[in-house]
Amino acid sequence: MQVTKPEQFPVTKNMSSVYPEPIIHKKVDGTTTYYGYCMYPNQSTAEAMFKIIKQVDADNAGDTITTFEYPNGSRGYDFIWDDRESLSYTR
Repeated sequence: MQVTKPEQFPVTKNMSSVYPEPIIHKKVDGTTTYYGYCMYPNQSTAEAMFKIIKQVDADNAGDTITTFEYPNGSRGYDFIWDDRESLSYTR
């Protein structure tokens, strides 16, 4: 079977073409960064529709160790971005 028409090829998309770019909040201390992902563009940051990831960079004898944590250990899209600093994070 010969495939010659472009419409016969599967359509593929990368994540950035499907979901909006994350909100990024880098703390002044330089070691903590929060990433907020929402599946819908222009969503209010006061609504529980975000997946939040907290990145912590720690110095360990000259090496940087990076950990990623989630609110209550959950990777769901059910957190409020505005509450990111008051949430409890675990891996």
